[in-house]
Amino acid sequence: MSNTNLCPNCGAKNKKKDRYCLKCGTELPGGGELEAMAKKYKALRTIASIYKILGIVAGIVTILAVIGICAASVMGGAAMDSLSRDFGGYGYSGPSGVLSGVVGGLLINFFVILNGGGLAITFFAVGEGIYLLISLEENTRATVGLLKSQ
Repeated sequence: MSNTNLCPNCGAKNKKKDRYCLKCGTELPGGGELEAMAKKYKALRTIASIYKILGIVAGIVTILAVIGICAASVMGGAAMDSLSRDFGGYGYSGPSGVLSGVVGGLLINFFVILNGGGLAITFFAVGEGIYLLISLEENTRATVGLLKSQ
Protein backbone atom coordinates (compact mmCIF):
# COMPACT_ATOMS: atom_id res chain seq x y z
CA MET A 1 0.00 0.00 0.00
CA SER A 2 1.18 3.45 -0.83
CA ASN A 3 1.54 6.20 1.75
CA THR A 4 0.58 8.82 -0.83
CA ASN A 5 -2.72 10.17 -2.02
CA LEU A 6 -2.95 11.63 -5.53
CA CYS A 7 -4.86 14.86 -5.98
CA PRO A 8 -7.80 14.40 -8.41
CA ASN A 9 -7.38 18.01 -9.59
CA CYS A 10 -3.65 18.48 -10.24
CA GLY A 11 -2.21 14.97 -9.77
CA ALA A 12 0.23 16.02 -7.02
CA LYS A 13 1.32 13.44 -4.48
CA ASN A 14 0.16 14.12 -0.93
CA LYS A 15 0.48 12.22 2.31
CA LYS A 16 -2.35 9.81 3.12
CA LYS A 17 -3.23 11.79 6.25
CA ASP A 18 -3.55 15.11 4.35
CA ARG A 19 -7.08 16.36 3.96
CA TYR A 20 -6.27 18.97 1.28
CA CYS A 21 -3.78 18.99 -1.59
CA LEU A 22 -0.61 20.84 -0.64
CA LYS A 23 -0.21 22.17 -4.21
CA CYS A 24 -3.70 23.32 -5.22
CA GLY A 25 -5.81 23.06 -2.03
CA THR A 26 -8.39 20.64 -3.41
CA GLU A 27 -10.04 18.35 -0.84
CA LEU A 28 -8.54 14.89 -1.15
CA PRO A 29 -10.64 11.71 -1.19
CA GLY A 30 -10.21 9.82 2.07
CA GLY A 31 -7.80 12.41 3.42
CA GLY A 32 -7.95 12.91 7.16
CA GLU A 33 -10.46 10.09 7.52
CA LEU A 34 -8.59 8.36 10.31
CA GLU A 35 -8.52 11.52 12.38
CA ALA A 36 -12.22 12.10 11.76
CA MET A 37 -13.05 8.53 12.79
CA ALA A 38 -11.02 8.86 15.98
CA LYS A 39 -12.94 12.01 16.92
CA LYS A 40 -16.28 10.58 15.84
CA TYR A 41 -16.15 7.62 18.21
CA LYS A 42 -14.43 9.28 21.17
CA ALA A 43 -17.61 9.18 23.29
CA LEU A 44 -18.24 5.53 22.43
CA ARG A 45 -14.67 4.63 23.33
CA THR A 46 -15.13 6.38 26.67
CA ILE A 47 -18.37 4.49 27.34
CA ALA A 48 -16.73 1.19 26.41
CA SER A 49 -13.82 1.92 28.75
CA ILE A 50 -16.25 2.74 31.57
CA TYR A 51 -18.03 -0.59 31.05
CA LYS A 52 -14.72 -2.46 31.13
CA ILE A 53 -13.66 -0.65 34.31
CA LEU A 54 -17.05 -1.46 35.90
CA GLY A 55 -16.49 -5.11 35.00
CA ILE A 56 -13.10 -5.13 36.68
CA VAL A 57 -14.47 -3.37 39.77
CA ALA A 58 -17.39 -5.82 39.97
CA GLY A 59 -14.92 -8.71 39.76
CA ILE A 60 -12.77 -7.30 42.55
CA VAL A 61 -15.80 -6.64 44.76
CA THR A 62 -17.01 -10.19 44.14
CA ILE A 63 -13.64 -11.65 45.16
CA LEU A 64 -13.55 -9.50 48.31
CA ALA A 65 -17.13 -10.51 49.16
CA VAL A 66 -16.27 -14.20 48.80
CA ILE A 67 -13.25 -13.82 51.07
CA GLY A 68 -15.34 -11.92 53.62
CA ILE A 69 -18.12 -14.48 53.58
CA CYS A 70 -15.62 -17.31 54.06
CA ALA A 71 -14.08 -15.59 57.06
CA ALA A 72 -17.46 -14.68 58.54
CA SER A 73 -18.86 -18.17 58.12
CA VAL A 74 -15.89 -19.84 59.82
CA MET A 75 -15.87 -17.31 62.66
CA GLY A 76 -19.66 -17.38 62.91
CA GLY A 77 -19.78 -21.15 63.22
CA ALA A 78 -17.11 -21.11 65.91
CA ALA A 79 -18.88 -18.25 67.73
CA MET A 80 -22.21 -20.08 67.67
CA ASP A 81 -20.54 -23.18 69.10
CA SER A 82 -18.95 -21.15 71.89
CA LEU A 83 -22.15 -19.19 72.57
CA SER A 84 -24.17 -22.37 72.82
CA ARG A 85 -21.78 -23.78 75.40
CA ASP A 86 -21.77 -20.51 77.39
CA PHE A 87 -25.53 -20.64 77.81
CA GLY A 88 -25.66 -24.16 79.12
CA GLY A 89 -26.01 -26.01 75.87
CA TYR A 90 -23.83 -28.80 74.69
CA GLY A 91 -22.47 -26.92 71.72
CA TYR A 92 -22.17 -28.59 68.37
CA SER A 93 -20.18 -31.62 69.56
CA GLY A 94 -16.67 -30.86 68.41
CA PRO A 95 -15.76 -29.07 65.22
CA SER A 96 -19.21 -29.42 63.66
CA GLY A 97 -20.08 -25.81 64.58
CA VAL A 98 -17.23 -24.54 62.45
CA LEU A 99 -18.06 -27.10 59.77
CA SER A 100 -21.71 -26.04 59.56
CA GLY A 101 -20.58 -22.42 59.26
CA VAL A 102 -18.22 -23.36 56.43
CA VAL A 103 -20.90 -25.32 54.56
CA GLY A 104 -23.29 -22.39 54.83
CA GLY A 105 -20.56 -20.03 53.72
CA LEU A 106 -19.76 -22.20 50.71
CA LEU A 107 -23.39 -22.21 49.64
CA ILE A 108 -23.62 -18.44 49.93
CA ASN A 109 -20.30 -18.04 48.11
CA PHE A 110 -21.54 -20.15 45.24
CA PHE A 111 -24.38 -17.73 44.61
CA VAL A 112 -22.17 -14.66 45.16
CA ILE A 113 -19.64 -15.95 42.61
CA LEU A 114 -22.41 -16.83 40.17
CA ASN A 115 -24.08 -13.42 40.36
CA GLY A 116 -21.06 -11.17 40.90
CA GLY A 117 -18.92 -13.02 38.38
CA GLY A 118 -21.72 -12.95 35.84
CA LEU A 119 -22.15 -9.22 36.34
CA ALA A 120 -18.41 -8.61 36.01
CA ILE A 121 -18.17 -10.66 32.82
CA THR A 122 -21.25 -8.98 31.37
CA PHE A 123 -19.92 -5.45 31.98
CA PHE A 124 -16.53 -6.33 30.52
CA ALA A 125 -18.12 -8.05 27.50
CA VAL A 126 -20.32 -5.03 26.74
CA GLY A 127 -17.22 -2.82 26.73
CA GLU A 128 -15.39 -5.22 24.41
CA GLY A 129 -18.47 -5.45 22.18
CA ILE A 130 -18.56 -1.69 21.75
CA TYR A 131 -14.86 -1.67 20.84
CA LEU A 132 -15.51 -4.46 18.34
CA LEU A 133 -18.33 -2.55 16.66
CA ILE A 134 -16.19 0.60 16.44
CA SER A 135 -13.39 -1.42 14.83
CA LEU A 136 -15.80 -2.94 12.33
CA GLU A 137 -17.07 0.51 11.36
CA GLU A 138 -13.55 1.92 10.99
CA ASN A 139 -12.37 -1.03 8.91
CA THR A 140 -15.43 -0.84 6.69
CA ARG A 141 -14.88 2.88 6.06
CA ALA A 142 -11.17 2.33 5.38
CA THR A 143 -11.96 -0.46 2.92
CA VAL A 144 -14.51 1.71 1.10
CA GLY A 145 -11.94 4.52 0.93
CA LEU A 146 -9.34 2.16 -0.56
CA LEU A 147 -11.80 0.80 -3.09
CA LYS A 148 -12.85 4.31 -4.15
CA SER A 149 -9.24 5.41 -4.64
CA GLN A 150 -8.52 2.52 -7.05
